[in-house]
Amino acid sequence: MHSMRAYFCAFSLLAMAAISSAAKVTLTMGPAPLGAILQSIGEQTNENYAVSEELRSDYLVIAVKNVESAELLARIAEVTEATWRIQGEQAILSPDTRKARERAQAAVDKRLSELQKSLDKFIANSDEETTGYQLLAQLIHSQSKQTLERMVTGRTVLSTNANRLQIRLSGDVRPLVNQMVSETNQRASEAGNAMSQMAEMGPLLNMYRALGMDPEAMFPKPITTEPAKLIVVFDPDSNRYGSGMTATAMLADAEQNILGSVMLPIGGYLEEAIAEPGTTDNETVLESDQSPRDAARERLMRTLRDPDAAITISEKTSKLLVLMRRGNSPATALAPLAEDEEALMSRPDLNDPLGFGVKDVFDVLATESTNQIVGLIPDDVFVNFGFESETPTLVNSLLAWQTYTEFAVSDGWTLVSPIDLDASRANRIHRPALAALIESGIQNGSPRLDAWADYVRAGGLKESGPSAIEGLYLNVLLGYADGFGSNVNPNALRVWAYLQDGQRASVRQGQAVRLSNLNGAAMDAIYKWMLQPGSLSKARTEPAPGGSRILGMMMSGMQGGMFGLTGTLWQEPTELLAGGLGDQAVLGALISEEPFVRPVSLDDRPLSAFPAMGPEEYAFFSELFNGPLASEVTFPNRFELGDRTMLEFIIKPVPGWEMRGYLSDMKARPGRPTFGRGELPKEFLDGVDAAAESFKKLGLMEFFRMMGEGGMGGPEQVGP
Repeated sequence: MHSMRAYFCAFSLLAMAAISSAAKVTLTMGPAPLGAILQSIGEQTNENYAVSEELRSDYLVIAVKNVESAELLARIAEVTEATWRIQGEQAILSPDTRKARERAQAAVDKRLSELQKSLDKFIANSDEETTGYQLLAQLIHSQSKQTLERMVTGRTVLSTNANRLQIRLSGDVRPLVNQMVSETNQRASEAGNAMSQMAEMGPLLNMYRALGMDPEAMFPKPITTEPAKLIVVFDPDSNRYGSGMTATAMLADAEQNILGSVMLPIGGYLEEAIAEPGTTDNETVLESDQSPRDAARERLMRTLRDPDAAITISEKTSKLLVLMRRGNSPATALAPLAEDEEALMSRPDLNDPLGFGVKDVFDVLATESTNQIVGLIPDDVFVNFGFESETPTLVNSLLAWQTYTEFAVSDGWTLVSPIDLDASRANRIHRPALAALIESGIQNGSPRLDAWADYVRAGGLKESGPSAIEGLYLNVLLGYADGFGSNVNPNALRVWAYLQDGQRASVRQGQAVRLSNLNGAAMDAIYKWMLQPGSLSKARTEPAPGGSRILGMMMSGMQGGMFGLTGTLWQEPTELLAGGLGDQAVLGALISEEPFVRPVSLDDRPLSAFPAMGPEEYAFFSELFNGPLASEVTFPNRFELGDRTMLEFIIKPVPGWEMRGYLSDMKARPGRPTFGRGELPKEFLDGVDAAAESFKKLGLMEFFRMMGEGGMGGPEQVGP
């Protein structure tokens, strides 16, 4: 790694020597966009530097004294994995595609090695009796190197009866099939007792049935027919059980019904599997008894005059920490934002929290270190300031950085770069787009649906989950909580974002749109949605019952079965889409209009962390805050009234199967009228009563009591 760094730096120095003057540069700056950094350097060297579009959102820190500009520019190229090219009298910094290819191949080789070691461990550490886990590991291990390389680079499906979206599963599958049959029959004999216990949980069964799910179908049945197909779904990145690689084998009959399944959670045991004997903390022992990252950190500490120097938290950072901690209790979460807090949060393109969280640490680092410092700081660093104590120290704060960054310390330089540069850039936040989304929320009570769509198209709301900065803004300022607080389903929103204007108009009018007419971006969003566990369900012939949004949030991902996967192979997208999409593959929505309320303080300032509520949400939270949370927070007593259009988004890729998700378009009423709790208009309260009745029929409140939540029907609290 260090030899590659040295080579890369030397190559960059040669490239810059042709365009750089002999000027010396002294600069302490950041975190700041790469373009701003280069502009400041150019002002000292009288040179013209530019940055390509792909690197404009890279945020750097610089602390150098009297260094040659050529070396500094080379170090910048090193931490950004970029290269300089000359265009006229201008030097442009662009991504180094060669370096990216080498890094990608190295990542594949490393992942493949880890997979093989992990599989070896599963195979060797078998119990006295052979298990399906062990045989599945053996079967995967026997696949060709070409297939294994494909598996570790993307979701892959292997099958004994492969279609155009699958790879043929090679090797002897009979031992695994026989073992899966035996284990499934054993589970089936145990399922009777489990079903009896589940029958005692009446509220849970009622809610399952309300969602169109058959509780009995969640339990395995004895296998009495010859299995017709075995498929293995390999996911190298993420899954419902945690991060890392997972392999799931499924047996099916000729009608595509799943007979039995085995899941191999490789990611959960990967670090243990690849560790060498005698290691600690799942790290391979080096000659120095240290990991490379620990060694680099210690070298960094030796370059500091006072590693334990206390960090002075700036006034802005202090306010930001207060805002971050709002979510620690309902009482603080419901407090209105002060004017200076709202100003701090409302313009992420001007008041960047990465600057607050990192700058306090960087200022001390730049003062205390004798090294020249160049660092590329990922947004995720913001997730942990290292400020847990009242007097945070430099060493503890840098330890917090190490979750996301690595330090290279040599020859008088300290270089900071993301551990995963690709992920860092993929999760960067588009600051202006986020500011526009927040502005829409401030003006309307919640962001308009098209504002959400603009934000998604600008790169917001990543499939991998919000980064630290994005999550802070969405949760604290917009009351966004996994799509529920804002009544926006992230998956449906990603599809909506890429529909054409005419297609959106058709959906709003309740007309279906053929999937074959959608553009590639919309179809890609649909396919990614389909890959999420539990996304596909059997099509309903009538609208969902009242309270479905609440139930859908609570029971997301609970459709897999109590003893492994059950259902049908059509739930696997490569089976569902193997024949392609026909004219019957459509997208549509059920449209409804209803008022919504948003809690405000007594002086009519928004309680921003509390979500806007339609009648269903109001009924639910009213019960919640008058029940188990009554001792912690009082249900709001003053509200701003608006209107929203609810779209129950429905995608039917093939007849009989669908995906559903809610979208809402909220609009504040002219003058933004406010009402006390006892003054809410009848049109809203009628909806609340209907929702409360549906919750009663569904057993939702009874379910909470059953789960030990302290009861949901406590006395109504009177607020200030």
